[in-house]
Amino acid sequence: MTKQEIKNKIEALAKQYHQADEEELGFEIIYLYEQEALNSIVQYCECKGYLINGFPTQKRLIIPEEEQEDYFNDERFQYYLDLLSLQKEEVAELNYTYQKSFWPDSIGTFDEFITSIQFQINSANFYEVDGF
Repeated sequence: MTKQEIKNKIEALAKQYHQADEEELGFEIIYLYEQEALNSIVQYCECKGYLINGFPTQKRLIIPEEEQEDYFNDERFQYYLDLLSLQKEEVAELNYTYQKSFWPDSIGTFDEFITSIQFQINSANFYEVDGF
């Protein structure tokens, strides 16, 4: 998928997310919209060959299968995307689209978004993962 196709998909998923009735569908179903959007960005990055210390592609080959569910969690993938956002403009744009589409009241301008990512990464305890 192209960057624009992924942006369009994220925006469509966010629209469904905001229109969904959590009481009717349940949190787990609503969460799947977020998950699919995040996974689309990760897949884009993987197809481009973007790695952070071998994550995620090379790590899938060395992390034992029984540990993969715990290791490959949402927090680690968000950390991966945030780090890539500081290196790759197109990843930053996709990550921003994701955050802005799902949580519009929590995200300011693109520059503020990048500044907040830098702050989060420099903060020793923002991400609840032990790196890659």
